[in-house]
Amino acid sequence: MGFLHYRRNIVDFESSKGIFYIFFGIAIFIVLIMFIYRKKIHAYFNESQRRFIFNLLSLEELLMLIGFIALFFNFLRLFFLIFIDFPFKSELIPLHLCRFFTFLIPVLFIFRKGYKINLFSPIAIIGAVLGFLFVNLGVIPEVIADDIKYHDLVPGTKEYELAGYNVGYDGVMFWDFILAHSFVFIIPVFTHIIYGEKAKITTSVFLRGAMYLLTLLCIVVILNVILYFVTKNLDDKTKIEWNSNWFYLGSTGISTLGKFSMWPLSPLIFSIAGIFVYILLYILYITLTCVEFEINKYLMITKVRIKNIKQNFNSLKEPLFKVKK
Repeated sequence: MGFLHYRRNIVDFESSKGIFYIFFGIAIFIVLIMFIYRKKIHAYFNESQRRFIFNLLSLEELLMLIGFIALFFNFLRLFFLIFIDFPFKSELIPLHLCRFFTFLIPVLFIFRKGYKINLFSPIAIIGAVLGFLFVNLGVIPEVIADDIKYHDLVPGTKEYELAGYNVGYDGVMFWDFILAHSFVFIIPVFTHIIYGEKAKITTSVFLRGAMYLLTLLCIVVILNVILYFVTKNLDDKTKIEWNSNWFYLGSTGISTLGKFSMWPLSPLIFSIAGIFVYILLYILYITLTCVEFEINKYLMITKVRIKNIKQNFNSLKEPLFKVKK
């Protein structure tokens, strides 16, 4: 089908898994390096009078540029998928977790609010990691059937044989997935580092982030339900286009998890699981921020210090509602 298509070109996903996981490994390595050298990275980006890109941009202006570039490629992807008549039109609305963050993070940068990434960074990072681990770019029978039905593909044709995704390294969707999920994985960590104390996740930020995420989850469930009932009695083509499954909270859920990921259980189960994971991620954040590395002038680790976890947690305590005096 060519490089610029959502269907398979020549190489399938199974043959491309090695390359896919190499890039996942590179993303993990970048995050690990940033974590170890976070003090030096923070000092570099926050040095007084520091300018970037031919000495033209301040730090905030650099982040704004990153934001505009990221949004440009997001919209370019949308126009591309519309142009090639991508069947699943609901997928073009960025309400899947990682796609949502590929829009939200650039918007924060553009409005100079990058430090507010602390409200959702744990979920963004774990979402990106899970996206890599449970990638669905291979053979998906339901997607194949819908693609054939939507485009009225004729058996025996090349289009029919390549229906669905199953994209490899010679297809644009393969690289789109890697870049989007790497962005959502790496950029929150980088943003925390350069903003330092301003972006730390206090208990107040943790609770507000949980409330925002639960609100978003409720909105997404409602939108999924509305689209389901609106398209329920319409023609098959419209159903394929708009029967949404955002956050995997649509009527189809996650097929591999069976009835527990489908209505009416999915909103409750996903909410409980999400709260549990969110708490675990905050515990992990508290633990990781206790680890400090001493780096010499040759950029070698000379010492690792572990701060007291209880003291670290106490330093993050902050009332949810501050009373102005």
